[in-house]
Amino acid sequence: MNKKDFSSLLKYYYDLSESSFNNLSDLKIGIDTWIRFSKAMLNSSNEELYNLYLNGLLMQIISKGDVDDLEHHRPNQSVTASANQIVIFLKPLANLLPPINEKPRIPTNKETIRRFQDAWFNLSVHGFAYNSSLYKEHLPDLLRIAHSTPALASEITWNRSETSIEMNTILRRGTSKTTERIHKDILKQVISLKSSNLDDSQLSRPGIMFLSSTLMLEMLRVQTGNCAKALEYMSDPSVIIAKLSPHIAHISQYCASKYADLLLSKNRQLSIDKVTLRLKELFIYCCHRNIDLQNCAFKCVDIILGKIPSALCYEQSSFALLDVLALLFQSIIDADTNEYEPLTQFKSRVTDINLSLSDSYVWRQETLDRFSANATRWVTNSLRICDGDMKSVLSSYVTKADASHRTVNYGVSFALDMASKVLSNDREFFQLQGMQSKRLNTTAGFLSQTPWNTDLKLFESSYSEIVKVRSNLDKKISKFIVMAKEQSRKENLSKELGKLIDEITRAIVVFSIDKIEYVKWIVDLPFLLFDSHSIQHACSNWLGIMNSKPECSTLLLSYILTNFEKTVSDGLGLYSREHDLKDPGFSTMEYLPTNKLVVAHNSKLASSSLKPHLLLIRFLSSHFHATLYRSDHTLNMFTETVIFALKSLKSASLHPFARLSRFEIVNFGCALAKHHILLETSFKYPIINALLDGSLSWFTKEVVTPFGNNKLKVKADYELLTMVAQFFSQMQFRDLEAERKRVILLLFIEDEMKIMNTWINPLNPSVVPPYLINVKLDEKVLTDCYKLDGKLAFNLVSRTEKNGTLSSSLVKTLRSLILKDPFAVSDIPSAVNYICDSDVPAIVCWTPAAPVDAINKFLPPFNRRPLALQYAMRSIESFDAHLTFFYVPQIVQTVRHDELGYIRRYILETANVSQLFAHQIIWNMSANSFKDEDSTIPDAIKPQLDSIRESMIASFSDQDRAYFEKEFSFFGEVTGISGKLKPFIKKSKPEKKAKIDEEMSKIKVEEGVYLPSNPDGVVIDIDRKSGKPLQSHAKAPFMATFVLKKKKENLIAEEVMNEEEKYEIVKTSAIFKVGDDCRQDVLALQLISMFRTIWMTAGVDVYVFPYRVTATAPGCGIID
Repeated sequence: MNKKDFSSLLKYYYDLSESSFNNLSDLKIGIDTWIRFSKAMLNSSNEELYNLYLNGLLMQIISKGDVDDLEHHRPNQSVTASANQIVIFLKPLANLLPPINEKPRIPTNKETIRRFQDAWFNLSVHGFAYNSSLYKEHLPDLLRIAHSTPALASEITWNRSETSIEMNTILRRGTSKTTERIHKDILKQVISLKSSNLDDSQLSRPGIMFLSSTLMLEMLRVQTGNCAKALEYMSDPSVIIAKLSPHIAHISQYCASKYADLLLSKNRQLSIDKVTLRLKELFIYCCHRNIDLQNCAFKCVDIILGKIPSALCYEQSSFALLDVLALLFQSIIDADTNEYEPLTQFKSRVTDINLSLSDSYVWRQETLDRFSANATRWVTNSLRICDGDMKSVLSSYVTKADASHRTVNYGVSFALDMASKVLSNDREFFQLQGMQSKRLNTTAGFLSQTPWNTDLKLFESSYSEIVKVRSNLDKKISKFIVMAKEQSRKENLSKELGKLIDEITRAIVVFSIDKIEYVKWIVDLPFLLFDSHSIQHACSNWLGIMNSKPECSTLLLSYILTNFEKTVSDGLGLYSREHDLKDPGFSTMEYLPTNKLVVAHNSKLASSSLKPHLLLIRFLSSHFHATLYRSDHTLNMFTETVIFALKSLKSASLHPFARLSRFEIVNFGCALAKHHILLETSFKYPIINALLDGSLSWFTKEVVTPFGNNKLKVKADYELLTMVAQFFSQMQFRDLEAERKRVILLLFIEDEMKIMNTWINPLNPSVVPPYLINVKLDEKVLTDCYKLDGKLAFNLVSRTEKNGTLSSSLVKTLRSLILKDPFAVSDIPSAVNYICDSDVPAIVCWTPAAPVDAINKFLPPFNRRPLALQYAMRSIESFDAHLTFFYVPQIVQTVRHDELGYIRRYILETANVSQLFAHQIIWNMSANSFKDEDSTIPDAIKPQLDSIRESMIASFSDQDRAYFEKEFSFFGEVTGISGKLKPFIKKSKPEKKAKIDEEMSKIKVEEGVYLPSNPDGVVIDIDRKSGKPLQSHAKAPFMATFVLKKKKENLIAEEVMNEEEKYEIVKTSAIFKVGDDCRQDVLALQLISMFRTIWMTAGVDVYVFPYRVTATAPGCGIID
């Protein structure tokens, strides 16, 4: 049946029921028909017809008693008559909804939700109230309807256009004095208000009806097994505005109390599963942003667990409680990891809980403290009466919680803490007196019950023959090695490796077999993948073998150290420069919005690359301290590896994230050095020199700020630097060179700590403790530093200069040092500035400068120095034309000072390489040929620009000239519309638009043409009707929309796309401006674009969106 026929049928039945009110036999037949029809529709798969029928029945209930005279009391007979009419539709509606022992069918459509709400309001207006005679008479039907009814108020369904309960037309309907008295009397029994207050209070009749409807519905819902829904009402702004929240709170607590009583009376509809689900919902409400709702939620949990403390002895409720704790704690950590863009949604790993939290970190801390205190009380009460069951659930959570990563799970910590408490039911232990009993707990017994060794026992019982074990393992190992060597499959092998490592570990620990081969494989296999998951999993297994099989520990350690050194030699992880940050000056400047996805992606890649070595260093450091007094041989093994790792730091990563891993090695080396100094071993001087060289290798790069907004990382770095500074500040070396290095290192560390202090607390940075640094930078220190490494000396002065404390004597000293030995710093582009005004031949061999710096070398005072110009020319020529394309406005301006013709040559040569560059240069030269917008006052550089343009066009190949003419002809046609609009300047906008559309329809789009402001996209069509005249008194600017084919931005370099997927079709609107000088706009947007690149390179949370502007002629331009 189609929708139209179905609607006609329903209308017929509605009309028939209206006419049957006075005929009881016809009415009974009609009701029976409705019920059978409802049952059929409940099982119907046609959702559209079902909703049509459901809404129709609700409207029938709502429409009864709709009298014109609102707000006045009606005769009791009139109210009763309307109630009798409503009753007819209760059974059909109830049978259209699922029974209370099945899953409810709660609507999500806002219109249907609104009709459910109005239907319940109308029931209250017409005498239906909690425990009233009508309520008891129709209880089965009301229960079934209530089971699938949405909340009568909620922030999710809040109607913003009707913000007041007082204005609800159904609640304002007239009722009888008798009915109103029934509602008041029932509310007095629940809400703790004096009778006089309820009679003469500010509670209006709509307010009373709303509260009574809420009480009736939620008490019905309690009988179906749900007591938590009432709290949702307090989230609705209309309830808050009407000041009904305190009364709803009383109703919610009353529902919770009756709910617990029903369970204790063994009501068949209330199973323990429903109770634990309700507790889960209440725990979530305990974290609601509304403080009144939060307070009420805590009270409701207190009521239920006060009466049924054993309700926490089930996974659903306990896991929810522990997960909420874990998520709240995670939200606190978010303050240091996402300070400027706080997360508000947090999802659990163990359960399906989603918390939506306030972005206030103060609120989060207070909520965590409050929830933690209450959770301690609730769990303690449960432990007192059902100790074994509660601890079993806590143990299950500890096992299931994904704590395999090196993170803090507050839920697990809380579970362990609670399970280890000594309570009154631990009869003997609880009676212990004295100080020692203060620290007594039952952790040992709890952990013994946790199934840590289950896998081991299964393994031991399932493998009886050693030959079978070896054969099975050998096959798995061989298969894994083949898969691991396939580069494309490495990412998916971490889980398989984890299982394989566990099997090898159990084989080594359980069986007395030849372990050497397997000891080798358990080390080699994780290094084949060398990712953080594999190494972390392996570290725990290595420690397990070392503890269980001490005879294998030395062999195992030797394999680990050998593989560690191999990763260093192969340039993996920390020892790879792959993820080093490029100087922003050398990056491509783009007119695009800040893309945090790119920053996050690059951050993740760098962190993933560095983490394996960080885990290994911490593992080795821990094991070194544990085996310090075992043997000299073990000590020497550690020392040789650490010296090798420290010496290799000169080629290690310089990414800001690498600071932590680098100084973890240094800190580990400091611990080794202390031991060798104490024992006066032969490794004493080698390790000290390796420590100094390794530490200083970090400072051979120019200073960079910490990457990203994760303050926890920065604080960890700061703490590590403090430890290293303390070690070296307490040392003094007899060897002169070592002492010089120590002094220089402390100066660098002091500055690094100041920078990190500022990053951690920009408004009030703390002072670096004076006891750490007791040296000052002077000419002698600087000279010693330059002899040691020119880069270190240059960076030391650069850091001091940035801090604003540089003395002129230090600059003079550095300049003289560079003049004496320029090649010591020739690979630092910015160092050339110290000698650019000197005719030092080494300048021409210097590392190329960034494009913007190279362009500046063409300006006075360097424009007459041949060596500086040659260096600038070599620098700018070393870059791709796409990179220098951004600096076209600056390149054109340098023509003013191009006395030796270097810029002219560069423009002409580059124009032959890149047509886009040539076109952009021509447009910019046109814009700079005149001083005024009307092209009447020539600029001083016009002759040079005209000469360059003529030479450039003359040098074009036939193909390039054809492309040039095609592009400029197309753009000329588009911009020419402005000239054709001039006669229409005084006309109306519709007339102007008609003229624009007429001219746009004449433009032919040839293949390959583009907009000057969008050179990276090809115009494939024009929206001919998109022309829009813009406001101007004397000019004729307009806007038009073009269809472009552009290359997609590929976030992941490794992602492979076919030719079609590489491009996308986009619509771009452009404004063609006439009579305004756009050159200042171009400069401002260039600066914004450069800042965008700088901030994205540093991972700073600053959003900018530089759009494109291109000056194409005097007083003309195009704006995206």
